[in-house]
Amino acid sequence: MKIPEELKKKWSELRSHGDGVKIAEQNPGVTVYDISRAINTGECSDLVFDAIAGFYKEKGEKVKEFL
Repeated sequence: MKIPEELKKKWSELRSHGDGVKIAEQNPGVTVYDISRAINTGECSDLVFDAIAGFYKEKGEKVKEFL
């Protein structure tokens, strides 16, 4: 699937060092390489998309709690 540019931008704003490892650890079948490739190319499987989207949705909600 193709990741919408607006979503990639949002993820980029929330991204920090080590996120790929955390996402991979929380999602069996998803590797750090899958995540890196998805963010760099803008394309991924549904499984990888769901893993990344879920992680950054949760991270975004945590940030909002503190604002």
